[in-house]
Amino acid sequence: MSQRPADVVTKCHLWSVPEVAKHLGVSRDSVYRLAGKVIPCYRVGGAVRFRPEEVEEYIEAQRVRRVAPAPTKAVKLEHLR
Repeated sequence: MSQRPADVVTKCHLWSVPEVAKHLGVSRDSVYRLAGKVIPCYRVGGAVRFRPEEVEEYIEAQRVRRVAPAPTKAVKLEHLR
């Protein structure tokens, strides 16, 4: 007998908005803004819940592989003479 996706979700621990906020180091309002738009979420009753694996996938997707050096401007010193 195979499990439906909903059955799998109900058997795992889901994180609440405060738990995700603490894990990401952001406000609860920020988590609500991200919910369902960039981080998949689930509604359980009236509560918003997240799968920890999907929060981790979001974090990994935000990873900056290489930061380019800031462009430098040539400064004209003629006006200082």
